[in-house]
Amino acid sequence: DVERVLNQSGEKVDSEKVKTAFQRVTDNETYELKASSIVPKYKTKSIKINTKIANISISPQDLEYVRQVNYKGKRCIMIEVEEDAEIDGFKMLPEAFGE
Repeated sequence: DVERVLNQSGEKVDSEKVKTAFQRVTDNETYELKASSIVPKYKTKSIKINTKIANISISPQDLEYVRQVNYKGKRCIMIEVEEDAEIDGFKMLPEAFGE
């Protein structure tokens, strides 16, 4: 299953290398990976978004409000907010977002 997931995500992997790595880590051929073991805890963990100029932490349930968009020919991270955003106590002024 691990090999199938890697292949479907675009990674070309060698079956024997996957099997060897899996056996080295688990010591048990019947070990089952569970989504709860590899996905961050939904309520307590945060997901980190790292870029060259900023590091952002966000809870997994709020990821739906984050998008990577092209704006004026540049890649940008857009975060949907319901309230005025502040930077060190100063209210940010909204900009018109034109296509």
